[in-house]
Amino acid sequence: MKLRIWTLAVCAVLLLGCASNKDSVRPINPLDPEALERHAARLEVAQLYKTARAALNSGDYRTALELYQRLESRHPFSSYATQAQLESIYAHYRSFEPELALSAADRFVRSHPRHPQIAYVYYLKGLINFNRSNADILDVFDFDSAARDPINYKRAFEDFARMVQRFPTSPYAADARQRMIYLKNRIALHQRSIAEYYFERRAYVAASRRALDILSKFQGTDSVPPMLNLLARCYDKLELPEQASSIRAVLSASYPDFAAEDKPAERPQSSPLEAPPQADV
Repeated sequence: MKLRIWTLAVCAVLLLGCASNKDSVRPINPLDPEALERHAARLEVAQLYKTARAALNSGDYRTALELYQRLESRHPFSSYATQAQLESIYAHYRSFEPELALSAADRFVRSHPRHPQIAYVYYLKGLINFNRSNADILDVFDFDSAARDPINYKRAFEDFARMVQRFPTSPYAADARQRMIYLKNRIALHQRSIAEYYFERRAYVAASRRALDILSKFQGTDSVPPMLNLLARCYDKLELPEQASSIRAVLSASYPDFAAEDKPAERPQSSPLEAPPQADV
C-alpha cells in the first residue's frame, strides 16, 4: 500500500512539473491516494477526448466512435462524456450510419434538452433524414422519384420545422428554411403523382378530391398550377362546366405563365456540415 501511494505521489509531482500554464491543475496532496486517483482519472479522460476529437477532425470516424464509446463507459458522468455523445451523432452521420446517428440524436435530446448545441442536433436530424433516401442516387441518374414514398422527406421537414420554430435565430435556421421549401415541393409532387394516376385511371372523383387536398395543404408550391389544371379537367369529365370554368379563371388570373411542362423544384446545394464545436470542458 505504501509503495502504491509513493508511486502515485511521484507521478503526480512529475505531471505537475510538466504542466503548462494553460493546463495547470490545482495542487494535490501526494499522500492522499483518492486525490491522486481522481487526478489521474481527469488526465485520462482529457487525453482520451483530445485523441477522439483529433480522429474526428481528420475524418477517421470509426476510430473516433470507438474512443467516444470508451470515454463514455469509463467516465459516464463527466462533461467530456456529454460532448462525446454530441460528437458521436456527427461521426455516425459521416460514417453513413443514419439509423445509428438518429438514435444517438434522439438519446441526446432526451438527456440534454437544454444543451447549448441542441439546435445543431435538430438540424443534423433533419439533414440525416433529408439525405438518407435512395432518391439521392436515383436523382443522379435522372430517375423520376415522385412516385416513391416521401416518408424521409416528411421526417426531415418536421425536424427542420421544429428547429426553426424553437431556434429561429440559429445559424442553421436559414439553410433549414430553404430545405423546407424544397421538401414541401417534393411532398406535394408525390401527392400530385397520385392525383394524376387517378385521372389516368378515369377515377375522376378521387382525382379531384386529391387535387383539392393538395391545393389546400400545399399553397405556394410548384404543384398548385398543375393541380388547378387537373381539377378543371376532372370537372370537365364529371360534366360540371361551371366549376371547370371557375377553376380555369383562377388559373389564368393567378398563373398566366403556367405551362404543362413545369420544372421540378431545385434541390438545395449541400454545404459541408462542420463537426459540433468543442465544449470548454
